[in-house]
Amino acid sequence: MQRNLRSIEKTAYETLIQEMNDIMVLHNVIDNCSFTDDKWQFESNSIAGIFELDFSLFSFPLFNGEKVYKVVCHGAKIELTNQEFAKVLFLEHLDKSATLYYYHRNGFNFIAKVCSFLKIYNVDAIDKNNVQDFYSYAFSHKVHANNIVKSFSPPAFQSLSGSALSLNNLVQYLKLYNVEGLIGGITIDTEQEALNTACSTFLGMNLSEYQNGDSFNYLGLDIGKHYIDHCGSLFEENIQYAIAARITLNETIHEVQRELEQGNLESIQPIVAQALMGEKLTDLPDHQVRVWSKKKLEQIYDTSLKNFIKNYNQFAIVASAFKLDVINEVIAKAKLPDRYDAQEFVRSILFARLNDKKIKKEESIFKEYLAVLKANDEDPGIDFKELISICNKTLNTFKQTLPNKPNEAIKLCQKHSSRICIESKSDGVRKFKAGLNMVMACGATLVVGLLGWRRSEFGFSLNDINLKVNETVLDNFYTSLRFMVNWTVEKTSGKTKLDREITQYAYIVIDLLAKLNESESNLPAIYFASKSRSKGTTPSSDSSMFITNLIDYAWPDFIRNYSEKEKILNSNDEQLKIDFEKLEKDLPIYILCQTNNSQSFITKIELYRNGELPELETKIFDDKLTLKTKKMLNDASIELIPSDITKIRSQLLQDVAYPTPHAFRHIWAEAALRRYRGDIGKFIRANFKHLDESFFMAYLRDKETSAFYQIAKRTVIKDIVRQQLLSLTNNDRIFAGAFDHMLTKAVHSTKVVSHEEYIALSNKISEERIINISPRPWVTCMLRVNTERFAKCSEDGVPQPHKAEPKFCLGCINANISEGNYNGIMFYISTDIKACRNAALPNFIREMHEPVVRDALKRIRELARNTDKYKEFIEHLEETLNISEQLNRAA
Repeated sequence: MQRNLRSIEKTAYETLIQEMNDIMVLHNVIDNCSFTDDKWQFESNSIAGIFELDFSLFSFPLFNGEKVYKVVCHGAKIELTNQEFAKVLFLEHLDKSATLYYYHRNGFNFIAKVCSFLKIYNVDAIDKNNVQDFYSYAFSHKVHANNIVKSFSPPAFQSLSGSALSLNNLVQYLKLYNVEGLIGGITIDTEQEALNTACSTFLGMNLSEYQNGDSFNYLGLDIGKHYIDHCGSLFEENIQYAIAARITLNETIHEVQRELEQGNLESIQPIVAQALMGEKLTDLPDHQVRVWSKKKLEQIYDTSLKNFIKNYNQFAIVASAFKLDVINEVIAKAKLPDRYDAQEFVRSILFARLNDKKIKKEESIFKEYLAVLKANDEDPGIDFKELISICNKTLNTFKQTLPNKPNEAIKLCQKHSSRICIESKSDGVRKFKAGLNMVMACGATLVVGLLGWRRSEFGFSLNDINLKVNETVLDNFYTSLRFMVNWTVEKTSGKTKLDREITQYAYIVIDLLAKLNESESNLPAIYFASKSRSKGTTPSSDSSMFITNLIDYAWPDFIRNYSEKEKILNSNDEQLKIDFEKLEKDLPIYILCQTNNSQSFITKIELYRNGELPELETKIFDDKLTLKTKKMLNDASIELIPSDITKIRSQLLQDVAYPTPHAFRHIWAEAALRRYRGDIGKFIRANFKHLDESFFMAYLRDKETSAFYQIAKRTVIKDIVRQQLLSLTNNDRIFAGAFDHMLTKAVHSTKVVSHEEYIALSNKISEERIINISPRPWVTCMLRVNTERFAKCSEDGVPQPHKAEPKFCLGCINANISEGNYNGIMFYISTDIKACRNAALPNFIREMHEPVVRDALKRIRELARNTDKYKEFIEHLEETLNISEQLNRAA
């Protein structure tokens, strides 16, 4: 803030107070608060109500309250109490860092920890000799109710100091007032080194990992994509059975009660479940069959199978139509381009045919897409009727139906129930419903992975999703509809409903989940809420608890039964192998900590205290718990409270990876950055790859999502640089562009040889040279230090990534191209190719398009340095340039 000298009549102290009050006004301190007040109240539009900071804390002895500071203000020396000077430091930080409201309390707490450290350690200042001790103290203590107490777990990095606040910042503020003491002789490097050492000692991770938000149970994209693929596959393979089984269960119960005029839910349900799991009637316990005659038992069993066959066949088309295998088969038979736009076009055609909401006709979708293909000289040579015939034949080939034969239904039910009930330790109805829950959980996990929303934001119904014609010129020729969820985002907009776009594929999964859950159009679509339904009450639209419980439901099944696990364990990816082996090793710990086991977690703790826990679980407690915690548990006089239980679980789960809704937000952000390159999993790729930048920018208007995205950027930058540098030792590397050239030169100039040297160089480049990353279908922009004014999209020396086009990017100094960009290059330069081959155009028009084709040819040749897979397209580009040159000469 620009200081203004006050009237000379005012004392230096009064001047300081006035200046501090001015700063308070600028930072949302409510009007009736002033600098001299003990308590300051801040108001924010982003949280409910007002939050308060109580500066009386700094007058207490524990926080060095008796300390007096001599400061210089506008040339005059004045004295400030410890409380007054803490306020000045706090306001200087707010004014100079522009920190967000939710970091105010963290900054306040950081200053409080500084003051309490000085008092407890009996030192005048934090310096290079004790700065590591200070950070260890900051990790292990927290400010609570005007006191400083031991913290069971360390704070997140952003919570440690309040965003930008650090000891070095405080040094700068001290210099403003010529203050000696408090902090002395600390440089940025000294502080960073001490903090890194404290992280390694106290947290078991380095400073970079701590800053990047690493946590003990962090689940990133490398494992997350496999979990999402596992859930997506399990969902696709079993959804038809699960929907039919759920409907059959309720339908048969009502039919039996109506036809036989006997029985209730408890007496009929076990028999229906037995049939739907493909198990024999004779295997039912006596107490569940004694109320029925043998004839009626068989009638209920047979009715269940009859209804199941009917329902299974009813959903045969809709359950298979949108599988990637079906869509790719239609593309191949129709001779459409093998690209993501074709996938989305076919999905749109099938959706228009099968969905009741006739927003746009199939023929209109076909004509628009065909017109674009013809304009790009990609006419597949089929008409609308032929395409529909191909779709119908493909659906009939892939759909799964049952003949009217009970034995066939029993075999199919056995196959599905044995797969989806594999993790259940129960029998009968509970086992059957656990299987249906597995399918529901897999579908819900897939939706969370595709959307990346907060756990509280999934309580919407089908009625809350609006379909409308897509009028966006960029993609409406293959994505005919837009899907808008009109729902609350309570963290940022309270109860006000907002429109948020989801993809067509996400809507399809949500629609199938609604069918599985028999959700009426106004009930939550994604989860079943069995307790509410059994009581006859409306399920809650607060999805937090449901999503939290569903997101890790399939985790043990993933670790034990993932179809790609053996392939991974036998691959050359050493890190991924290590990660999967650790998942298997840690699974017993994870299962031990789940509260939905046959014995609750609290019961297990009591068994451990009494020496009655099984040997394997006892060893987990012994190995994972701290000495202090074990001492507490060994003291029979101590009665455990809920916070103790939470602490024990946290200690057991330390360094154990498992899925959480929060982790999926990080996975989503990282996948969004990688969507055009590398392996992000087939389900995420199918959902993301056709989306333009505007879709993601709408997501990033949410500050928290934007923060995840910024963290993910650093992770992805580091991984990309490391992958490409290490690939320089391989003969099969497929990269191109000026950025790749820079990496090659860096390796040659620094003469790196060992693996460790490559890693060190990649860390140096990613941390010191790369400013930003922007993914596009045709290129990944890796903006480097001191290249801003040379970027092809730069205006007045400032890059404009939102204006990215192939004509800028392909020849840019920051272009980084992998084989995943090949289809994007083909698609997005098709207009340039067509212009160069058009004899009707004037020379100057063709000459405008030739540089784009030349840049593309250069990049594709680089990609093809170790492969022949691009030979045909290279020849096409060469021919295009020859045609253009001949036309220009002939004109």
